[in-house]
Amino acid sequence: MTETPPASDPDVATGLAVKAITRTVVAMAATAVGIGLVGAGAASMAQVENGGAGADVVVPGISVLMVGQLVALVGTALAVWSLVQLLRRRVSDPARNVLGLGRALGLCARFLLAGCIVGVAVWIVVRPGATLSAVLGAIVACQVAFIIGLVRSRLLRPRPAHPTVLGPVTHGPDAHEPHSPEPVVRGLVIPEPNSPGPAAPASGTSSSAERSTPPTA
Repeated sequence: MTETPPASDPDVATGLAVKAITRTVVAMAATAVGIGLVGAGAASMAQVENGGAGADVVVPGISVLMVGQLVALVGTALAVWSLVQLLRRRVSDPARNVLGLGRALGLCARFLLAGCIVGVAVWIVVRPGATLSAVLGAIVACQVAFIIGLVRSRLLRPRPAHPTVLGPVTHGPDAHEPHSPEPVVRGLVIPEPNSPGPAAPASGTSSSAERSTPPTA
C-alpha cells in the first residue's frame, strides 16, 4: 500500500506553494511582455514617434492598452514579492500566502476592468472619433483579466489537506470477482454455457427400469 504525503506537511505545502507562485510569476511576466509588444507594434505601424497620420487614431487605443500592461506588471511584482517571502521562510502558512496572492490578483483584475471602462468613457467625451480605437485597446487589455482568472483557477486554487491512500490493485485469477449462481427453474439446475453437462450413460447399458420390466407373454 502506497501513501502519498499529505499537503498539510510543511515541506510539501511549501513546495506546492513555491511551484504555484513561480508559475504565476512566469504567466504574469509573459502577459506584461505580450501586451507591451502589442502596443509597441501598433505604435510602430502608425509611426507615432514621427507624428504619422495614424497617430491620432492609435494613441487612444494604446493609452487604454497601457492600463492592462500596468496591471500585469503589478501582478508580476506581487507574485515575485510573495515568492521571495516564501523562499526566505517568512511565511508561517504557505497555503495562506497562495490564497492571499490570489485575492490580490483578483483586486487587480477588478481595477483593470474599471480602468478600461473609465478610459473608454474619457475618450468618448474628449474625442468621439477615437471611440473605436479606445474600445479595441480595452478589449486587448481585458485579456489580462482573463489570464488572471486562469491563474487563480488553475495555479492558485486550494489544495486538499487530506492524504491520498492508494491500495494494491489485483489482476488476474487472484482477483475476487462475484460469483453468479446458476439459474434454477422449478427445481432443475440449468448449467452455465461454459460448464460441462452431465455425463451421458455408456452405450449398451440399460436403465434400471428396463431391467425390472417383465417380458410380456
